[in-house]
Amino acid sequence: MAYSCSTYISEAKGCCIQLLDVYIGSEGVLFGSAGSGQMIKDRAGKLAREQEITRKRRDLELKKRLMDTHITALKEKYADEEREMQVMIEQDQDRETMINDERKDMATYRSADR
Repeated sequence: MAYSCSTYISEAKGCCIQLLDVYIGSEGVLFGSAGSGQMIKDRAGKLAREQEITRKRRDLELKKRLMDTHITALKEKYADEEREMQVMIEQDQDRETMINDERKDMATYRSADR
């Protein structure tokens, strides 16, 4: 939509020419109160569209921050679970080592008894 302050329509009035401001917008070329009214509507429409775009950008940013927060929480939960599992794995390995050591000790005692 073009807002034109420099576009004029000439209108013959006796021996002189009067130049009128015109508005070139979505409804075509308008002048007078029709042009002013349409210009106000077009500006309001443009403002509403700009506000909608701004709202959508804020929504996207909020969703991104929420996603990042969820990802961070999941990573922290995984790290906690990984640490716990490592402790349990080490305990299992220690038990296995202890069982193997006891078997060797028992075999040694049996050989000594002979």
